Order: sequence, then structure tokens, then C-alpha cells
Amino acid sequence: MIRKNWQKKRRILLFLILFVLASPVHTVLGDSVLENSVQGNAAPIAEEQNAALHQTWNLICWADPEVLLTELEEAGKAPILSEWCSGVEILINDLSQTFPILKQCDPETRRLFRFRANTTVKNTQTTLDEWNFQDTSIRARRKDILTLLTVKLQEGRELQRKLGADLDTLFLLTRVTYTLQRRLILWNHCDMLLTTPPGPKPNISEAEWLSSVSNVKKVAAAHPYMETWFSYLRLETLKQFSKLSPTQQRDIAWQILGRLHPNHADASQKQFLAHENFEKLETFLKLYASIRSADDCLMAAAEAYEKAEDVKAGNRLVMESRRFELEQGHELPAQAKFLEDIYRNANLRLYVTEEFLNSSLPQPGSEERAIQETMLDRMVYGRGVSNTKLNIETIPDENHFRFGLFVEGTMNSSTYSPDVVTVYNHTDSKYRAMKEILFSSEGLKTLPAVAKVQSQIQLQNLRTPLDAIPVIGFVANGVARNQAQAKQKNARQISEQKIHREVCEKLDEGVENKLDVANKFLEEKFFTALSRFELALEELEAKTTEDSAVIRMRLAGIIQPGAYTARPIPPENSQINFQVHESAANNFLQKFHLEGRTFTLEELIQYLRSRLPNCKIGERFIRPKEKFILTFADQNAVTVKLENGEFTVCLAVKSLSVGRRSWSNFVVEASYQVESGPLAVYVSRKGPVHLSGGIPASQQIVVRGVFSKVFPKTDQNNNILPEKFIQNPRFLNLELDQLVVQDGWLGISFGPKSTNGIVKY
Repeated sequence: MIRKNWQKKRRILLFLILFVLASPVHTVLGDSVLENSVQGNAAPIAEEQNAALHQTWNLICWADPEVLLTELEEAGKAPILSEWCSGVEILINDLSQTFPILKQCDPETRRLFRFRANTTVKNTQTTLDEWNFQDTSIRARRKDILTLLTVKLQEGRELQRKLGADLDTLFLLTRVTYTLQRRLILWNHCDMLLTTPPGPKPNISEAEWLSSVSNVKKVAAAHPYMETWFSYLRLETLKQFSKLSPTQQRDIAWQILGRLHPNHADASQKQFLAHENFEKLETFLKLYASIRSADDCLMAAAEAYEKAEDVKAGNRLVMESRRFELEQGHELPAQAKFLEDIYRNANLRLYVTEEFLNSSLPQPGSEERAIQETMLDRMVYGRGVSNTKLNIETIPDENHFRFGLFVEGTMNSSTYSPDVVTVYNHTDSKYRAMKEILFSSEGLKTLPAVAKVQSQIQLQNLRTPLDAIPVIGFVANGVARNQAQAKQKNARQISEQKIHREVCEKLDEGVENKLDVANKFLEEKFFTALSRFELALEELEAKTTEDSAVIRMRLAGIIQPGAYTARPIPPENSQINFQVHESAANNFLQKFHLEGRTFTLEELIQYLRSRLPNCKIGERFIRPKEKFILTFADQNAVTVKLENGEFTVCLAVKSLSVGRRSWSNFVVEASYQVESGPLAVYVSRKGPVHLSGGIPASQQIVVRGVFSKVFPKTDQNNNILPEKFIQNPRFLNLELDQLVVQDGWLGISFGPKSTNGIVKY
């Protein structure tokens, strides 16, 4: 009987091996491998097939949602939220049983849920090797739990409305519901992947690939800036592409895809990159960009990213949100779009009111000038006085940050026109002109000025050579007066046209000159740097109402994340507020590519200066007397965290040597506290530099001394707000009504002065 069962198993195993070998995609994850797993591991999985399985299906493996669970525990301490939090925790535990795990954890050491004492946690999870991908009952159960969690999310939002003025509890609940929403989107995405087999590994022959790269090289070689294009497109690296690991191939593919469509390219560069030889290369690169690796576990990546343990894990989340379209060859499903939405949200936001824009606007006042011009073929002389008032009005628009600069004024003039008959006139004119301005992630744009003019001309006096002759002089004066009055209509039209032209030209010239200066500054100091760092400032939303305007933007590279947490809510009376998420800073820091690189102090300063030529870097550094050699860690070399009223700069070090002493594998953290006054923001280092990692306690003082010079203390009374803003009399009625650093956001807001002082959240 035993022998008969063994023979049967051997036949099944032989059949499976033959089926796998016959499969066209058996090298990655053929249907045979899936079938092997689906049938409940009827036969052992070969080691290489097991590795392939992990590199494709590991995306959907369960990872403990520690960020959410910590927030649930904290919020659950509030009596009104306790029952709701417990219900969510129980559902999450049930959900964990419906996803595979990479490996079974020790139940005693596994820190999954922080339940209260009366809660029992089950642990019946299945490893990926044992998972049955065709068990429809598991998916039905998973769907039911996800539906119940969605109901819980709605209940949480209902609770938010009931909390009213309990701001502390409201903050805790708002944060946890926002995190629950992110996890629901992530879990639904993984559920979709469980029923969507991954595509095959890019099947590109060496000959096809080298031919494509060679064709691109021919195009680049014919360009006047051949060497620049060779370096920019990394053509020598692409020639050696087959020798790189799949993960390296994927990262380089995404980089070159971004470079084929640069954000700030001029017309000639766009024309060059539009050559047909680049299209074939782009097709191949998209296939390589869809590669999955053994590190791609979406739930684990979300936890590592949100806990600030691995900033680049955010890149993997973005890659996954964009991979589906590359891999499957059709438009993203809703679940994949949601994933991109929550992890590529805006990380910069500006809100401004019409009232603030007008308070910042200087008024030109009155102007007196001499008049000497020709009108109706006659010279006209005199003097005129104009009074002008500037005003800004927001122009309602659902899609743009849009406002108009209005010029309202009067022009009063007294003139005379000497000739055979001398005519004396008084003219009263009113005008209103508007110059429309649009603000976007590309800078400031304008439309031509428009104006409306109304004039009234009154004949004050008239003199003729015959005035001294009785009767004849009276008749001649009357005839001349009638003729002058008959010409007043033409004179008024000419006067209005002239004022219209003059006002529009002056408004266009004045605004365009100032905006040209502003745009030139943005281009030289900002957009050029963004292009050099391969970062894009992308507008996600802009809206203008009758009294305010808001714009939301994302600063990120092609696969970098944006904000994902709830932003702080400014005070209702805020006139201007600006908010920035830590992802904007971390995306910028990633582009320095410091990971794994070694520098002396002078080399590091020179490198940073070459990347940021407009910044004065290293001027205040105190050079150590001994030789200083620093090697950055291979991952997350420099990162920033914004939390609990302070921001922390983290420096990951692979090795450091100062003179004959050396240390390795440690992290340096310098925390800076942010405080405020009525029109002041103070930033000061909080405590000493903190070290963690492999440095003995007896040597930490030496290393702290080194990095205390890199992260110096700042004067607590040093206001970082611009002096021009503080001293500007037009802003005397404003005060800082919010300064908040929380959940990755820095928010700063100014509003009208109040007796309550500064508002902090």
C-alpha cells in the first residue's frame, strides 16, 4: 500500500516537472508553479521555483500594521473611542489570517496586537509556500472583513462629527481614521494582486537590447553635445545592462524613463528626445521597470516608510502603483490609482486670501504732469493730475490659482490749444484696468491688460482775434464755440483711446517687468536646481474663490512619494498659510545620491557646493585638526523627520575615521525645536546630538563632538522670518496664529492680531 502511494506521488511529481519545463515562463512564475502551490503543495517546490514564487507573490504577504495599531492603542484610551478601536483591532486580526506570510514567526516573540487584557488573539497564518491561491472561500472571507472595516471607517468619521470642541480626542481619531483609510486601500490592492497573476519576466534578447542601445547612441553621437547626452542617458551603463541585478535594472530603467521625458526641457531637447530610436528603448525600459524583486512586500514597505525606518520604501510603493500599467499593458484599475493617490499626494500647499494680497500691495498715490500733445491736428498744452489706486481681486476658478490686478483712477486736466482760435478745456476721466495673473507650478503667467475709460470734456473758455470788436467779436466767438463743441465728441473719443492705451501699456509694462524678475529668480534659483536634481514640481490642485486662492503641489521624482498623512488645519481667520510635508525634503535629499559614497570633509563640502552652487555651504564648519573620512550608509544616508513640534535630521554612517580612530554602522540624529512669537519663528537644537548603533559608550563623547560641529546649536532668539516681512508696516496688523510640526507636516499661518495670542495645534 505504501509502495503504491509512493508510485502515485512519483508520477504526479514527474508530470509537474515536465509541465514546468514545457511552460514558456517557467523561469519566473509559470502556471505550473502556481498550480503546484494551488493544489496544497502536493509536491515539494524546488528551491529555484520557491525563490521565483517569493519574488512575484511576496508583494501581497501580510505585515503587521504597527503604525495603525499604535494609533488605535493611543486613541482607545479615550472612553468615547475605546469600543470603536477594539472593534477595528479585532477585524484587523481576522484579516491577517486571510493573507499569506513569508515565514512563520514565533508566537511568543511576535508583537502583533496591543490588545487589552480581555481580548484573545488568534494566530493561524499560512506561509507563502503553503498558500492556496485558488481557495475562493479565503477571498470571500477577506472581502467580508474589508467591507466591515470600511463600515468601521465610516463610523469613525461619524464619531469625528460628534466630538465637537474636544480637539485632543478629535486629533487622535482623525489621525487613526486617515491611517485606516490608507491601510484599507493597501489591503484592497493586495487583494487585487492575489487574483491578478504577475506578468512574465521581460523577454528581451541580448541582441535586441544592444541593437536598441546602439541606435540611440548613433542619434546622440550626431548631436553637438554628444558627451552630455551619453552621460545623461547612461549609455555605457545600458550596454552592460545584462550584467546587472534585476533590482539594479529596475532602478536604472525608472531613472532613464524619467530622463526621456524631462520636465524643464527646451524645444530643441524635446525634439531630440522625440526621435523614433528612443521609442524602442522606452518600450524595453518599461518592461524592465515592471520587474519585481524579493524586497517587494507592500505591507512591510508601508510600515517601514511610515515609521521613517526606510524612506526609500516609499519609492517601492510608488513603483507598485505604476507597475501594473507597465506589466499588464492596460489602464490602471481603481485600486492601483488609489494607491498612487494616497502615497503621491501633494506635499506643498499655499493658501492666501484677497485681503492679504491687498495688504501687501503698495499704493502709487497721485501724480502731476505737464501735457504737450497733438489732438485733431492741433497742439494742446496744460497740466494734469492723476490719482491711482491698486487693488487685487481673486477671480473664481475651479482649476486655477487666479487673480486680477486692478488699477482704478481719475485723471483731471486743464488744457489749452493755441491757434487762430484758442480753446480752453477741462477734462475729467475715470478708468478701470485689469491685468490677469495665474500662478502655477511653472511660475507666474499673465494675460494682456484690459481697460475701460469714461471721459467728460467741458469747454471753459474760447478766444478769437475778433473778440475786441463789438458785435462781430461776439458772433465770431459764438461760431467758434459751436465748432469747438461739435468737435468735443471726437476729442473725447480720442482722449479715451489715448488714456486706454496709456493705462494698458503702463500696467502691462509694470507688471511684466516685475513678474519677469520673479520668474527669472524662480528659474535660476529653483527650477534649474529641480531640473539638475531630476525633481518635478507638479500642480495637483488649484482653486480660486471670491475671496481666496489655494494651490497644492507635489515635489518629487518620477518614482518618489508625496505626503500621506492628514495635514494640519489652519485657523479659520488665517490670511496666508503655507504647509510642507517631510517627503518634499526627503525627496530632495535622496537626489544627492550620497548612499555608499566616501568623502573627506573638504570633498563633501565641494560636492555639496557643486550640487547647490547658490548656497554657502561649509563656511561655518569648524575643520577638525585630524584627517576626517566619512562613508555614508548604503540606504537612507540623510533623512528628515517632522514630529511633535520638532524636526530631526538623521545621518546614517557606514564608517567614520578621524585620525587613527574609526567607527562603523551608526546613526546620528540632531533634533531641532521649533517655537514661535507674534511675528517670529525660532529654531534651536534640542539637547546634544544623539547616537545609535555600534559605538561604545566610552567613545560616544568623541563622535558627538565631531557631529556637534556639523549640526551646531543655534541662537534661541534668532528669528528665521525675513526682516523685510517683520518690518513691513503693511503687515503690522498680522501675527503668527499657527506654527505646527506634526505627522510629517510643518504648517505656518498668519492672521489678524487677536487678544488670545498665538494659536498652537
